[in-house]
Amino acid sequence: SQTESAGANSIILDQHSLTLAINNSPASLFSLNNELIVSNFYAEVNVSINRCSGQDTYGMLYRAASGAYAYRFLLNCSGYARVEQIKAGQVTGLQEWVPSGDAPAGAPGQVKMAVWAAGNEMRFFLNGRHQFTIYHSLFSNGGLGVYANSSNPEGVNVNFSDLIVNSVVYVSPTPTATPTRTPTSTRTPRPTP
Repeated sequence: SQTESAGANSIILDQHSLTLAINNSPASLFSLNNELIVSNFYAEVNVSINRCSGQDTYGMLYRAASGAYAYRFLLNCSGYARVEQIKAGQVTGLQEWVPSGDAPAGAPGQVKMAVWAAGNEMRFFLNGRHQFTIYHSLFSNGGLGVYANSSNPEGVNVNFSDLIVNSVVYVSPTPTATPTRTPTSTRTPRPTP
């Protein structure tokens, strides 16, 4: 097991799980696997929310080059979901906060988060239920990771486990039209005398 500590904040890597613990708030923590580069993929992870409140957030980073260049699928501790892009550290909402009955409101809680991405289409799931789909093409591939942010004095403690990643072979549900030649009437040439 491996631990990285930033003051009282830590990233604890166990055999099959990773815990982000923010004890000294406000702070953000993330852990990114840059060796696993994904473009068209389905990834799901089990999340145990041990300490969390209000607008604190946690979730998945994907197609990430770093913490400053990535997509983020987030849940907050009030039961809302959001997707955003980070480009040069600037955050832009791609799907603004929407309430979800599948997102735990506070702690303790459990949720399975999943992202399905192929080309510019991205679908988001909680506990196997589709939440929303967005279309965006800024980042076509990158690493996978996890993220947590706390602004509340109590801080955040979330555990991510059982990450599953599958590649996706994507066929568009609306195939593009194949150009066809319009048949033209032909006359059989008469032999010339």
